[in-house]
Amino acid sequence: MRSPGPVSCSSRCPFTLPLFSLCLLIAIGAGIHPSKAEAQLRIVPFVGAHAPLSDLGELRDEAGTTLLELGRSASSAAFGVGFEVGGAEGGLGARLGLAYAGQGRVPIRGFGCSDCAARGSLLSAGGGLLLRPLPRYLFVQPHFVIGGGYLWYGFDDDDLRGEGWDQVLVDQRRRYLELGAGTTLHLRVLRPQVELRMKISGFDPGDGPSELSASGSGGRQGNLYLTVAIPLGG
Repeated sequence: MRSPGPVSCSSRCPFTLPLFSLCLLIAIGAGIHPSKAEAQLRIVPFVGAHAPLSDLGELRDEAGTTLLELGRSASSAAFGVGFEVGGAEGGLGARLGLAYAGQGRVPIRGFGCSDCAARGSLLSAGGGLLLRPLPRYLFVQPHFVIGGGYLWYGFDDDDLRGEGWDQVLVDQRRRYLELGAGTTLHLRVLRPQVELRMKISGFDPGDGPSELSASGSGGRQGNLYLTVAIPLGG
């Protein structure tokens, strides 16, 4: 008998949706009350690296015996695009964006496997606030990010079906909280942004259709992103 449903991040991140709505209001407000370049939309493509900080968790039967252990996914390349309004020269701005990371190798132990693996990917969509409370010093201007949205954990079906893992490792959507910091380099022609961001979400290995999915213990997940972006426009 399965446990009563997966543990999501909705209870841990209750302010994700209100924060997302606040970002939209800021963006709309900047468009209604433009202030020179501050109201212009900036498109921000970025590339970088993604590194999970914890194991995905364990799957146990009703007696509490561990059936499957999902290790920490390997680091992988990340890329995406953001859309920013306001806060280019200081103060408060808003950002909406998409990011993709994968295919990271996920080590699996159990079901007779001692060195098996699957491939996992991570897609995120959300929004956040850009805070630039400090003035520019020479050509460097720091900023902070706080936001939230949704993460989609995906797994390669071709890797899973042969071992029957497709009944356990299923795609999941989870809410996340994002915290980060970075800096903008005001060079002569370009203004590259370097950021370090953490996306905190939940994951439950027991959220599959298998009869073995009695209970999962994935808990809170931390996904770290180090990216470099080149803003366009604004």
